[in-house]
Amino acid sequence: MDPRDIRRGSDQVYRDEQRQCVDCGLWYTWEKGEQEFFAAKRPPLAAPKRCPACRARRRATIQQPVAQCLDEYDATRHWHPLYPTRSGGRA
Repeated sequence: MDPRDIRRGSDQVYRDEQRQCVDCGLWYTWEKGEQEFFAAKRPPLAAPKRCPACRARRRATIQQPVAQCLDEYDATRHWHPLYPTRSGGRA
């Protein structure tokens, strides 16, 4: 058995794997620890199609509109003077 292989609680063997990003086209290493993390989720997560940098960029673009929406909601919401605001003070 290759010493780079690891086994943890199953017959699945994980090895560092070279993958190509679908966004930027660069090759990256999908490490065995990350593979274990993906497999441990219930349900198991699918293997990533993007490199770590493109995954981070994609997460940021997805989360930005949500944060902007929440900021706009807070700006338009009328707080009752007797109830505390989100910051903990009175309106």
